[in-house]
Amino acid sequence: MICRHRVAAALPAVLAAVALVSATAAPTSPAAAAPTEVTRAARQPACEGARPFDRRDFPGSPKVDNPFLPLRPGMRFVLKGTDSDEEETVARRVQITVTDLTKVVGGVRTIVVLEQDFTDGVLTEDEIAFRAQEANGTWVWELGEYPEEFDEKGKFAGAPSTWLQGVRGGLGGIAMPADQKHFRRAYLQAFAPGKPEDIIFDCARLFRTNQQTSVPAGHFRNVLVTEEWNALDPLEPHQLKYYAAGVGLVRVGVAGDQPGEKLMLTEARRLCRQQLKASSDHALRLDQRAYTNARGVFTANIPHAKRTLGVKPCGSSSRATGRR
Repeated sequence: MICRHRVAAALPAVLAAVALVSATAAPTSPAAAAPTEVTRAARQPACEGARPFDRRDFPGSPKVDNPFLPLRPGMRFVLKGTDSDEEETVARRVQITVTDLTKVVGGVRTIVVLEQDFTDGVLTEDEIAFRAQEANGTWVWELGEYPEEFDEKGKFAGAPSTWLQGVRGGLGGIAMPADQKHFRRAYLQAFAPGKPEDIIFDCARLFRTNQQTSVPAGHFRNVLVTEEWNALDPLEPHQLKYYAAGVGLVRVGVAGDQPGEKLMLTEARRLCRQQLKASSDHALRLDQRAYTNARGVFTANIPHAKRTLGVKPCGSSSRATGRR
C-alpha cells in the first residue's frame, strides 16, 4: 500500500524499542503511544501533534469532505509509476475506491476504502481502510486497516499489518488535519504494537503548501504536500504525498529523490451504483476474511461492514469534481 510503513528488522536499537512497546500495557491516548524511548531510538521527530480521540466527536453517519482528502462514495483513483530500491525497479499500479460501505470501529461509523496494489501486474496487497471525519470540523481520521499481502506469484502471505482503533493497543491518527495551521508539528497517523517486524508507528507533517503539479490526469493548483515517515526506522526514506484541493491524492514521491515509490494520478472518476457494486462486494469479502486471517484484531464483538451509503444509479448525472 502507499502509506503504511513497517520496521526494518536489521536495526538493533529499533528492535529494543519495539520490545519495550510490546511489553507495556496498551496506551490510552495517542501521546502515550509514542514513548520517549522509542523516539530516541529512532532519532526521528516525535508525533508531537497527536490529537486526542473521542468517539463522541464523530457523526452517526460518516461524511468526509475535507478539501484535500474528500471521500465521496463511488470515487475511484488510479495511480501509476514505479517502486525501486538499490537493486531493481518495478512497475506499480494503485487503485483506490471509496465504497458505499461503512463499518463501526472504536465506536465510530467509518467509510470503507478499498485499496489494491499491483507490482509488475500482480496483486501484491489488497486492503480495506476505515476513515472518518469529525462532526465539528474536517479532521479526517485513520481508524484501522486490514491489508492482505501476496508474494510475487500472487500467493496469499498473510495480513500481519492489520490494526483497529482501540483493539490490542491500536491507536488511530490523523489522515488529514482540518487546515494548514495544524501542520506546525508532526502528527500521529497510526500506532499498533505487534511483532518487531510488524509494529506500526507512522508520523507525518506539512512539507509544502500552495504548490502546483502536473500528472497524466491533469495540472493541479493549490496542492498540499505532506511528508510521512516510520518513527521507528531512521533509514527508511520519507514519503511525500501531493493532495490537490477538491480531488485528493494526485502524486506520491520520495524526499531527497531517493529510491522508493513514485506514483502519479492517471484517472479519477466517480462510479455509479452498478459500477461500484463489484468493488464494494469485494471489500465485503475482505472484511469477512479478516475475522479468520486476523482474528486477534477482528474479534467477534467487532461489527461487520455494511452497505449503508447512497450512490447514484447508472444513468443519472454523476461526475468527478475537482479543481485543476
